Amino acid sequence: RARRPVAFNTVATILDRLYKKKLVERELVREGGIYYVYSPALSRKEFEELVARNVLSGLFESFEEPTIMFLLENLNINNPEVIEEIKRQLKKIKSRGEPSK
Repeated sequence: RARRPVAFNTVATILDRLYKKKLVERELVREGGIYYVYSPALSRKEFEELVARNVLSGLFESFEEPTIMFLLENLNINNPEVIEEIKRQLKKIKSRGEPSK
């Protein structure tokens, strides 16, 4: 399948939307014309954490119990300290009181 060229306006629109979402930064340059130079606003690690947080927030909002069960069943936790921290967090949640049904 032949690749067709991407229109300048399409790229400019996408970059503007990413800028408004604070995913890229831009600097106005006035050398040889007026244009923006874009750069990432987040490191790769920060971006991955943001995406994971947003995806998981949506899953927890719509499917809280299945999401928790999936994570617990699929996490390969071999570190006893992590297991103990999970237990502490569960105990803390339980001490807040059972939700009324």
